[in-house]
Amino acid sequence: MTMRATVVNTYQLSLGMFVQSVSGGKSSHTFPSNGVLLETAEQLEALQSMCTLATIDLTRSSDRVYNVWSDKLAPENFENIGLVEEVQPQTISQPFKEDNEYKQPHYAPETDRYGYQGRLVYRVLEEQLQLLTTGAEINYELFEKQIADFIAYTKINPDLLLLESHMHKSSATLVGVGLRSLVHLAIYGQSYSKNLAFIQPVAMTMLMFTAILARMPKQQSRLYCCEDAVDLAIFANGVTRECRKLEKTYSLPLGIKKTMLHLHERIDGKGPLGVEGIKVVSNAQLINCMFMFELFQSNTLGNRSMSAIDATTSLKRMSGSYFDQNLIERICQVLPMFPTGSMVKIGRHQRALVTQQHPLRKLSPQLLAVTDEQGQNIDKAFWLDIEYQYEGFKQITSDLTHHHEALIRDKIELKMPWYKKILSVQTYKAIFQKIELVG
Repeated sequence: MTMRATVVNTYQLSLGMFVQSVSGGKSSHTFPSNGVLLETAEQLEALQSMCTLATIDLTRSSDRVYNVWSDKLAPENFENIGLVEEVQPQTISQPFKEDNEYKQPHYAPETDRYGYQGRLVYRVLEEQLQLLTTGAEINYELFEKQIADFIAYTKINPDLLLLESHMHKSSATLVGVGLRSLVHLAIYGQSYSKNLAFIQPVAMTMLMFTAILARMPKQQSRLYCCEDAVDLAIFANGVTRECRKLEKTYSLPLGIKKTMLHLHERIDGKGPLGVEGIKVVSNAQLINCMFMFELFQSNTLGNRSMSAIDATTSLKRMSGSYFDQNLIERICQVLPMFPTGSMVKIGRHQRALVTQQHPLRKLSPQLLAVTDEQGQNIDKAFWLDIEYQYEGFKQITSDLTHHHEALIRDKIELKMPWYKKILSVQTYKAIFQKIELVG
């Protein structure tokens, strides 16, 4: 989504508009260089008396003004729309302070022993996100609650959510990538003592961006991670079009809109808008880091899939150009080296699934063998010795087969909930919607 501005006559101004600059008057040179948000009738009258033309920045205006003028500025009127430069007072100062220490999150998987609740939390949000990607209209308020429940469950057992994602049919799609990225985002928030008020809008923006990528033509969405300026501009225009469609259906908060503007920006200023340094919204960087980490491990957008270690290395390589270096350092403390739900190869042939992260040692996840040492299928999965170290296995890009999935569900008890066997789909959904996880 691009930052949009348009020049209007001052008689068209109204309260709630953010005026970037003025012209056509003798006193225009006295106008604040940082712009001003019209909040009182006195401000409006003074501005109308000092000039005849004003440049308004819609993204800094109120939601009401933004929605009204977005409809007026149709694509055929784009010659009147320009780019607005970011100004210092409107930017978020560097939030990544040196005293913001990493804290190991504590989970309580015993509160959902059989994973029934976690599986429902994942499936309900996954279904809503699928609908959003197809262009179907969803209940925005209910979607917010489902995201909050998902985030709340990451404090119970994030490994289960990742396992469910890898064993679901949407695993290799943008929906699966987006939901796994959301798990990493929630863990990041817990690791740095961020509350739900911080995580919720970032999570909503991430899933909206996931839906936008899924709606875009494949040739355009594949430009997401490119470095060429022309390709980035094409990608930004595609995001803009899809954002307009969403805005016609949902009243998105201004914070989400502004974050969307910077999802294709780089801190070195080589993005489509030329925004650089701390002027790039920090939440946009955070979303991109988490999303790219999962995207690099799949071939969803036609890219070559890589291991989590290589994906983390790629993110570090983008430090200083795409991302803030302090942010990358903090994220790398959170991201796993062998993600839950990924397959690893032990020795020459044996394959195993990562089912759980070690609370302290990234190189010693819990492994569940799904083949024997010769690589042949087995009738019953078994746990591998926790003493296996990094040198003993490596991550491979391999999808789970139906046989492997059956072994895994049988071993870790991710079986069909009993109430789904005796109740209709509509009934158990209604029951789940009454479950309060938040607070």
